[in-house]
Amino acid sequence: MDTDSQAIQRDVAKVLGRLEIELRRAGAPISASLRSGLTPTALQQLTRDLPFRLSDSLAALYRWHDGSEGNGPGEELFPGARFPNLERSVEAYFFEMRLAKGLALEHGSAPFFEDDWFPVFVTVGGDWYVATRAGSGPVIELDREEPERNQEEAGSLPALYQHLVERYRAGAYSRGSERHLVVNEGLLARLNRAARRKGPDVGRLMAELQDPKTMYRANQEIVRYKFPEMVEPLIRLLSVTDPAVRREAALLLGAIADERAIPHLVRALGEWEGKDLASAWGGLQTIGPQGAVGHLEAALRDGDLQLRVLAARALGKSEEATAIPALHAATHDPEPRVREAAEIALRRLKAP
Repeated sequence: MDTDSQAIQRDVAKVLGRLEIELRRAGAPISASLRSGLTPTALQQLTRDLPFRLSDSLAALYRWHDGSEGNGPGEELFPGARFPNLERSVEAYFFEMRLAKGLALEHGSAPFFEDDWFPVFVTVGGDWYVATRAGSGPVIELDREEPERNQEEAGSLPALYQHLVERYRAGAYSRGSERHLVVNEGLLARLNRAARRKGPDVGRLMAELQDPKTMYRANQEIVRYKFPEMVEPLIRLLSVTDPAVRREAALLLGAIADERAIPHLVRALGEWEGKDLASAWGGLQTIGPQGAVGHLEAALRDGDLQLRVLAARALGKSEEATAIPALHAATHDPEPRVREAAEIALRRLKAP
């Protein structure tokens, strides 16, 4: 091993050492099931059939620990990403290569898996987080069926290791019940934004959200970073004529979970019909602990005239019996339009 390789592995080993400290401090279940690290000889033996040499930052991972024991939620290095041993990852590499080449030949398409990609972490559904360029490139979450939907998790393996240290240290990842890790989505988004060090390209994201070919990519970027700057532009999209775009905007407002969106989603629930309602409800449901009914009841009680009317209509559409007391109270509202909307909603709910 040359001097540069030794230096890289030493630097990565330091970060991984800090990661282990954070795993133990957070009580991450995997901290009790990590296997011993591999010797250079064992690592070379296990990777001898690969068509490439693992990068120093990838080799350092297995020098640190050769994955974890078992294959359950207690083996997650981070939420949704289990850490198998090197032998299993090597087997997965050859399986994915055979599958990708077979499907490409069958369908006349490009393979979904490239020759120098290496599967490192596995999801409960059997999908992989892949280290590209033999571990020297970005880390992506693989989508076999729609490769254009592959998501970059980090720009490099060392960056991923450092991100994990920061997320555990800040409390974005913590231990939940039954050996599961849980995610503080808002805190994670703030850490992601800090690591990104730049705000969103609002114009690009708005254009991509209105194009079916790029909508998913824009959605994932907004969900990952929960840009506060996107709240107002997304509110404007609630009024466009394309129902798919409206629904996407409503759900994204819920993902960002900014209270500025609440009255606009209340209006959407009062005005929209059909399957659009589910998206507006889903968006409103995830903003704060009140849930959609709580937000609608608050709007019915404290909103302006139009918002109170629309909140009453939305509660009538909700099929939620828990809304009946608030609607009964609204039948005494000083405004006749609100009283009428509340009475119609109560009839729709078949309230006594």
